[in-house]
Parts: sequence; C-alpha cells; structure tokens
Amino acid sequence: RLNTWGDEGWAEYVGYVPYVGEDLDFDRCFAVILHEAQKVSGQGGLHFTCTLEQFLRMPQQEMYDCMSRGQNSYLLATMLVTFFVHQDGNRGVDAMRAYMQALRDGKPKDEAVDILIAPYKGAENLQKAFLKAWSQRKITGLSLREPAKKKGKKK
Repeated sequence: RLNTWGDEGWAEYVGYVPYVGEDLDFDRCFAVILHEAQKVSGQGGLHFTCTLEQFLRMPQQEMYDCMSRGQNSYLLATMLVTFFVHQDGNRGVDAMRAYMQALRDGKPKDEAVDILIAPYKGAENLQKAFLKAWSQRKITGLSLREPAKKKGKKK
C-alpha cells in the first residue's frame, strides 16, 4: 500500500544492509548507501526533472519512465528512506512512522504523503532539508526541479 517511492525505496534500502556474521548491520547500511550516492553523484547521475513532492506522489509508470530517461529513481527513493531514518533525527523517523501508520489506517496515498510532509511545514521545506542533509555528506549535483518550460515560437 506504499507509494511507489516507498515500495522501491524500502526494498532498495534493505538490499543495502550488509551482513556482519549472521546479523544485519543497519548502522553500516547508511555508509553503504552514502558511498553509492557519492559514486552516482560523481558521475553526474542525480538530476531529476521533478520536485521532491512530485516524486513522493509519482505513480509507478511515471517513475519507470524517469528511469528510462536516465534518472536514477531507485537511488532517489533509497536516499529518501535513508534521509527519514538516518539523517533527520526524530522528526524524520516520526514523519516516516506517521506516513506508514496513515497507510495502515487506510488513508489514501496522497493524504499519507501530506502527513509525511506536515512536520516540515511544506514540501519546499522538506526538499530543502533533504538537499541540505545530502550536501552535508558531500553529495554534489543532486537536483530536484521541474523541467524548464519550453518557449513557444514567435509568429
């Protein structure tokens, strides 16, 4: 019942969790995801033609279309989960918890996204916090913005 970013982000996140002996090391998971984000960022692969709010509400097919245009939507989804779980303290964990509880309670997906955004007092503030958190980890070139509108031809 998660939004597409949540389904894919959590699946990818768990896939990055390393084993240490017979245990999963969730603390080391952050370092593994950070390394992957740095690698992809260094190759110029973290430019997205959507805002974070658009991504949070994006239907599955649209997310796959972004992938086919070279946008690493799976990594962005993973970075979102990582942001809420590891980078934004109690606010992030509480926001994720409230989002998932809203979905469990049967709330529509867009309403659950509204609940996720609420602690940030708007989607723009969430996007700023997300970008700041990753830039502090030396992730350069991460951009989330709507494509520039094409100018019509003058007659």
